[in-house]
Amino acid sequence: MSEYIKLQEKIKNFSRDEVYNVIEKLKYKGSYNKAIEKIESLKNNSLREYLQKPHFDFHYSSKEFLYKLAEILNLDVEKLKKEVKEIDDYLTIISKLPEPYIFVDTNFKRANQPIFALAFMEGKRRIGVNKEEVYNKPLDEVLKNVGEFVKNHYKKNEGKLPMWGKIHKYVYHHIDGKSYVFDKEGNLIDDEIAENKATLKIKNKEIKI
Repeated sequence: MSEYIKLQEKIKNFSRDEVYNVIEKLKYKGSYNKAIEKIESLKNNSLREYLQKPHFDFHYSSKEFLYKLAEILNLDVEKLKKEVKEIDDYLTIISKLPEPYIFVDTNFKRANQPIFALAFMEGKRRIGVNKEEVYNKPLDEVLKNVGEFVKNHYKKNEGKLPMWGKIHKYVYHHIDGKSYVFDKEGNLIDDEIAENKATLKIKNKEIKI
């Protein structure tokens, strides 16, 4: 059992008096609201979820609070730090990977469509993929899932996208930087597609819509 799970089990069984006793040992003065908020977050979230929700309160950062509480509860703080480091290392790796996405190719040629409208509709043909859903998965499995998505997407949209036009192909961009082209039936094919992207910029800064 991880040290974090042990910590959760301890605080889930806290009585009201035990909660306030721990907060006093944490040397909070005045309002205890922030400390109670952190304890509730620890009770109700995984370690990763807790770490991804900053709780700085001029007493402790999220990690400092976690380690100090573990110390008060006589848990193995060093082991807990290793658990935290594993998550931090994983999130660092994930953050550095390219964003995977699927581009829906309609062979679009702009006529008189306003750029604002095109930028607003860009999300319809550039579909984001959760990095963690493809990280460390065999490429064959990922491509099979993409093929199923493509087939269902084409059917659901009846072969066309509003403003962009008829769908011709799909391009999946993987986290390794490589791209893979699919036909409308979700089959992997040997082809290349030149992509463009409609964006809005103000003072050379791209505006997300």
